[in-house]
Amino acid sequence: MSGFYSIYHKVDNFLEDPRGNWYKFNESDASIWLDDRIYNKEIVDYFNESLERKDVVDKEIKKNELDNGFNMILKNHIKTLVIPFKDEKCDKIDRDNIVKSFDEFIKPKYEIRCFVDSLGSDRLIFTILTESEWKKLEEKFDKEIVGYFFVPVSVFKEIFNMPTDEATKISKERENKRDEIFKIIRQNMFRRHFE
Repeated sequence: MSGFYSIYHKVDNFLEDPRGNWYKFNESDASIWLDDRIYNKEIVDYFNESLERKDVVDKEIKKNELDNGFNMILKNHIKTLVIPFKDEKCDKIDRDNIVKSFDEFIKPKYEIRCFVDSLGSDRLIFTILTESEWKKLEEKFDKEIVGYFFVPVSVFKEIFNMPTDEATKISKERENKRDEIFKIIRQNMFRRHFE
């Protein structure tokens, strides 16, 4: 576990200057990279690394004899959630279900957001912060800027299995906003420099 304080500050640092701090952010523990090399059953382990120790989610995998699949059982000191899935390795529909279910399980304290630049690729990046930390970033940088880079996973119908046309549409929408977003970022950088 890396400590939530540092994850928040790495996201904050990225949003200060996204172009200048992109590489540092992507190499940091604030970026949770998931791709086809990671088994579905490991997703929870990767997400747990971003949670405070007292909030770590226990998981158990059990064979589901009824549909020849598996159940992932998430548990903490308050609740339990059963997530059915077909393949222990890397089925994309199962991945979407696991990511979204984990997000719902850790709410309302935390929220998983997808780093939008990674959408449509075979390696997706996720970041977990507390709801209050996301709000704090939105107050500091503007909700539109934070949302340009980080979108709640609950917004998407599909993430890993996103149709190409949908990923292309999102990419084009972002491209249309890019100049406006970076103009605001430059103005904010300039303003902070003289504060």
